Amino acid sequence: MLEPDAEALESYLFAGLFKVERTVEVETTMLADVMDALNIAAIDWLKIDTQGRDLSVIRGLDTPPPP
Repeated sequence: MLEPDAEALESYLFAGLFKVERTVEVETTMLADVMDALNIAAIDWLKIDTQGRDLSVIRGLDTPPPP
């Protein structure tokens, strides 16, 4: 949901690799809703790869996405 920071990337040779080619909308589900549906009380281990945004994703697990 975050676009690359073109200004922060401009000094790197690989900046062109982050050019947005297209945008698509996908349906999302909150982790808490999935846990409720599957009757899971807790998570012992969670692997995510969010390109350095892991902490903000984890902090927002129970926060609904913006409309």
